[in-house]
Amino acid sequence: MEEKENHESLYYSHIEDLFVNLRGSPLLLTGKDFALMKAWYQAGVPLRVVLEGIREAFKKFEQKKPGPGERINALRYCKQAVLRARRAAREGRVGKPSSAEKSPQDDAFPDRISEHLEKLLAACRNSSLSLEGDRNHRKRFRKIIDRLEGLLREMQRGVSMERGASMERGVSMEMEEIEKQLMSLERNIIKLLRKTTPEDTIEKLAGDFRERIMKRSDTITRKELEALTEKLVNEKLLSDAGIPRLSLITL
Repeated sequence: MEEKENHESLYYSHIEDLFVNLRGSPLLLTGKDFALMKAWYQAGVPLRVVLEGIREAFKKFEQKKPGPGERINALRYCKQAVLRARRAAREGRVGKPSSAEKSPQDDAFPDRISEHLEKLLAACRNSSLSLEGDRNHRKRFRKIIDRLEGLLREMQRGVSMERGASMERGVSMEMEEIEKQLMSLERNIIKLLRKTTPEDTIEKLAGDFRERIMKRSDTITRKELEALTEKLVNEKLLSDAGIPRLSLITL
């Protein structure tokens, strides 16, 4: 049951992260947006399909050359694009570009992953130097850094081997596997940050976020409210520690 809830929470988190990143400024999703994400999840729409639809919606919006200040303000704007992406996926057209459709940037994606991992390493090293708490906390953070270093080495080794053969096969390590490892590391970092942050600070952050969410939506369920509050607190703790989100979704 817990594994299913974690999977569902990660599904929502990736969608929200991409939407906010493409929009270019922070925005709390509304209860209707959460209802839409829940509908996609319950209907079994794959995460990669939802993300593809969101990217396509933003791409078409930009092609219309919006005026100053015009933005996509609701996830619902992407609903039709996600439906089109789902139909395309059923026909086998999502995630399988032909050689003629392949972007020149595709081959650079492994490099972007490596650069992202290097930035994460630098941020974690800097944060570990100022980490409060006992020796065990610093030791655990050191293990996280070691795992990131290992992931980067494996990634770089895989890219080198691919370029020595054929980049058409993609990265040796599947993106899903890298993402899975990064999300595990992020959860460990957040646990450490929560242990080393005063409890009253966390409670104040949670109260502030909860109030802001309730002002935006009066239809969100208590469970959704608590999940979103926890997510925002965790992201604030990461931000204050100078550590970006570990996810590859927005690359």
